Amino acid sequence: MIFCGSMNGKLYAIKPDGTEEWSYTCAGEVRSSPVFGTNGKIYVGGGSNLYSINPDGTLDWWYPTAGAVWSSPALDADGNIVVGSSDKKVYAIRPDGTKYWSYTTADPITYSSPLIDEDGNVYIGTQGGYVYSLTAAGSFNWRYLTGGELESSPALSQSSRVLIGCDDRKVYCLDRDGDFQWSFEGYYSGFRSSPAVGGDGIIYCAAYDLYALDDNGAFQWAISFGNPSVLSSASVSVDGAVYIAGANGNLNKVCP
Repeated sequence: MIFCGSMNGKLYAIKPDGTEEWSYTCAGEVRSSPVFGTNGKIYVGGGSNLYSINPDGTLDWWYPTAGAVWSSPALDADGNIVVGSSDKKVYAIRPDGTKYWSYTTADPITYSSPLIDEDGNVYIGTQGGYVYSLTAAGSFNWRYLTGGELESSPALSQSSRVLIGCDDRKVYCLDRDGDFQWSFEGYYSGFRSSPAVGGDGIIYCAAYDLYALDDNGAFQWAISFGNPSVLSSASVSVDGAVYIAGANGNLNKVCP
């Protein structure tokens, strides 16, 4: 089954043959991407709420926030659902729909989605340019100020460092203590898409061009698709091919 949200406020379940299995109408636009619990539930942001949807498309529960939930949820090791909201908060919601914890940041959280590491630490970016690290219990670890708005979601490099793209045309690399390691500056437009890391450790990040960097941030190559700033994040297949959607409406495959 294929699951996707829509600006019309619906979460769709689509069969492999392209026909609709079901849809659920949320109280606002669904800009968030759904994630799936081990219990079979589907978690997604819609309007200002976090939703839990049963596999048959019926409502399990919804949790309200005071802002738009465009951030996509992530699950911790205990199945808690972690998500950001434009009300400046990061929420952790238990699988039964009750709040585990929330943490208030300095700025709204728009499209940046949480990254959760093997120790349960949560990393997320804010509209004001801060990368936050929180503990598994929702306490403050550290924050790092970049030079622009963060719509990109963090990713872990092969060397287990935190990567994030920024609207200041840079990709930042921080260690787990929040210390700056390196940055790479691209051309023309900011990095609103999220970094992807291949099996060989190469980092792929897209702005106007798709860039390939090594684990230390050194430029490897770039390719332009001849279209405006790329908002889609790259996906790397097991054979190393890189897939990315362009603003020109094309799905592009790059074979490094």
